[in-house]
Amino acid sequence: MKKTYIVRLNDGTVGTICSDELHGLDPDLFIGEPVTVHLHDKNGNPILVEGTLADVIEEQNE
Repeated sequence: MKKTYIVRLNDGTVGTICSDELHGLDPDLFIGEPVTVHLHDKNGNPILVEGTLADVIEEQNE
């Protein structure tokens, strides 16, 4: 089952990352590693942001 994780980067940015992008691995294994997260800008447009994974906040099943 595909999962989405709400995560926080070292700079405080909060976004989501999909289990497919983590090759099905536990996202906690990527803490301290560079990742790309999905979020929306102030106009609601989807954007990608790269940064260092600091924390996995929540898991969501799709």
